[in-house]
Amino acid sequence: MVDDLREFEADFYAECDELIGNIKRELANGETLSKASINNLLRFYHTLKGISAMMSFHLVENVSHSAESYLKFLYENQLNVSKKGYNLLFEAVKIIEENLEAKGNVSEDLNKRLEDIISNLKNELEHISPKKVDTKDSPEVSTSTSNSEFKTYTVSFVSTPEAREKNITVNSVREILFKLGQIISASPTITPDKQVKFVFELNTHETAEKLKEILPEGVDVDTPTSVKTTVLEEKEEGKQQSKAAKLGAGVIRVELDKIEELISQLGDLVISRSQLDEITKEFEKQYDSTLTVKLVEVNQKMERQLRIFRENIMRIRMIPISSVFDRMQFVAQDAAQTLGKTIKLVKEDNNAEIDKMLVERITDPLLHLVRNAVGHGIESPAERKKAGKSETGTITLRAFNANDKIYIHITDDGAGIDTDKLIEKAKVKGIISKTEQETKQTLLKIMFTPGFSSREKADKIGGRGVGMDIVKKTLDELGGTIDFESQKGLGTTFILTLPLTLSIMDAILVKSNEQVYAIPQSKAVEVIMIDPTDIKKHGKTLLIPYHDTAIRLFTLAALLKGDKNHAIPKKGVAIVIQNQNDLVAIGVDKIIGVKEIVVRALTDDLVKLPGIKGAAELGNGIPILIISIDELLN
Repeated sequence: MVDDLREFEADFYAECDELIGNIKRELANGETLSKASINNLLRFYHTLKGISAMMSFHLVENVSHSAESYLKFLYENQLNVSKKGYNLLFEAVKIIEENLEAKGNVSEDLNKRLEDIISNLKNELEHISPKKVDTKDSPEVSTSTSNSEFKTYTVSFVSTPEAREKNITVNSVREILFKLGQIISASPTITPDKQVKFVFELNTHETAEKLKEILPEGVDVDTPTSVKTTVLEEKEEGKQQSKAAKLGAGVIRVELDKIEELISQLGDLVISRSQLDEITKEFEKQYDSTLTVKLVEVNQKMERQLRIFRENIMRIRMIPISSVFDRMQFVAQDAAQTLGKTIKLVKEDNNAEIDKMLVERITDPLLHLVRNAVGHGIESPAERKKAGKSETGTITLRAFNANDKIYIHITDDGAGIDTDKLIEKAKVKGIISKTEQETKQTLLKIMFTPGFSSREKADKIGGRGVGMDIVKKTLDELGGTIDFESQKGLGTTFILTLPLTLSIMDAILVKSNEQVYAIPQSKAVEVIMIDPTDIKKHGKTLLIPYHDTAIRLFTLAALLKGDKNHAIPKKGVAIVIQNQNDLVAIGVDKIIGVKEIVVRALTDDLVKLPGIKGAAELGNGIPILIISIDELLN
C-alpha cells in the first residue's frame, strides 16, 4: 500500500467489512439466488473491486472483478447460479476476508488460493458462456433505471486537511458519486506537492452543472463524453436503490474512538454531578434558605438532564443484533457444507440492540456456539431421517431486550446433550468425583472445563475441547451469564444474558463491615428484611423464606473473604439476586441507596480480584469496588 494512503486505512477496512457482510448475507440464503440477490452481489463485488484498486489491494481487486464478471453474465442472460458457481462465490468472499485480515502480508498458500479462485471463476464463466467471454475487459454495470444517453465524467478530489475538517473525505465523495451514477474506475495518484489525488470515472445522465452543484467544494469535474449504457436493473430495483440513497443521506460513519471519548467525558460529568450532590447535601444541613432550595432544584434537574444525555449517547453506540445474526448465517452454512449437513438458520431478532463494544467481544463466543450447534447438535441427514426428522436441521437465533439486558438464545433441533455420557466422561477425566450427582451446576461445570470434549475424535469443526471455556470466560468478563436447556433427541438451547452497555450503570450502594460496595442494580430482584429467627441452617447452607419457597442466604462479608461457613447474620437487609437459574439472598449491613456510577476497569493484574467487576468514584472522592455477584457465588 502507498504510504500516503495510510490515513485512509481505517475507512477502507470499515467499508470492506460492511461489503463483505453484505455479500455473506446474500450468499447465506442458499444456492438458489434470486435475480435481485445476483444483482446485489454484483454491486457489492463491483464496489469492493473499486475501493481495493484505490488502496492497491490488487489480489482482492482481481478476485472481486472475476466474481463480478461471472455474476454480470448470469444477470444479463437471466441464468441461475450453478452449485459450482455458488461454491466459488462462497470461497471467494472467505479468501477476500482472509486477505484483508492479513493486511497485505499474504502467505504463499493464501496467494495460491487467490490465484486458483480467480482461475476457477473464469473457467466457470467460460463453461456457461455460449462463446468465449473476455473477462478482462468486461463492460461495467449501470445502476440506472432506464435506457438513455449517458455521459462519462472525470471527477478528481485532493484529500487535504482542510477538506477533512469539513468531513469531506474520499469515502463521502465516492458515496455521492455512487448515488449519481456508475463509478467505472477509481485510482489514487500522488501530486507533485505529495498530496493524494483520487480520480474517478463516473458514468451518469446528470449534467456537468448539476454535478458541480451537488458535489462538495474542492471536487473537480471535467468535460464529459457521451456513451450508451445497457440497463441491468429493473424498475423495482431502481426504486429500492433510490430509497436506499435517501436513507443513506441521513447517515454518517463515526469512529468508535470518538464515541468512546464522548462517553469518557460523560463519565467525568457524572462524577462531577455526584460531587455537586454531596455539596448540596452539606448546604441543606448548614443553610435553610431559598438559595439552598434553588440549588437542590438545579441539582435534580441536572441529574435528569445527564440521564437523558447518557441514554442518547448510549443509543448512538447501540447497533441491531440482526447485523451479528447475519454473520452467523454464513458461518452456519460454511460449517454445514464442511460436514455434509443441511441446515436452515432462523433469525428472530425482535429489533433487539446491543452495544457496539459488546459486539466486538461477543461475536467469537456466538460463532463458537453456532459451529457447535452444527457440529455437535445437528445430526447427519441419514441420522435425522432414521429418527423421523426432516433431513434439514434447524438452528434458531433469538434475541430480545429486557431490564437493561439483552438475551440471546441459540437453539438447535438436533440430538440434544447426552448428559449420562457427559457425566461418565467427566468422572473418567477426574473433573468431578465418582459420587457427584447430576445437577445443572455440575453439567455447566463439566461443559466449561478447559480441554473437555464429549467427542471421541475431533473433526474440522470441533471436538478438541477448545472454546466453551473461552465462551464462559468472555461472558464472565462482560458481566453476563450462560445457561442451557436440553432434551435428548429434541435439541439444545444455550441462553446468554448480557448487560446492554458496560460504561455507566445504576448500582445499589451497600455497606458491609463498614466498607461501601456497589452491586449492579440489573442483578437485583428485590430487597428484603432479614429476621434471624426465620433463618434455617442446613449443613453449612443458610436458608431464608422467600414468598412460597426458601432460598439460600449468603453474607457479602463472608463471600468477599471466600468463607463458605456463613454465620447467621444479625437483623439487617438482603438483596435477592438472580444467579443462573436460582434466586439467592445476599445479606449486607445497610442499603445506602441507588446511584448512577461510572465503571472503571481494573486493568492491572496485581489489583484484579475474583468477584470484583471494577471500581467507581463517589461524589465525595471515595473510591468503591463494584461487586460481581456471579463470580463470588460460582
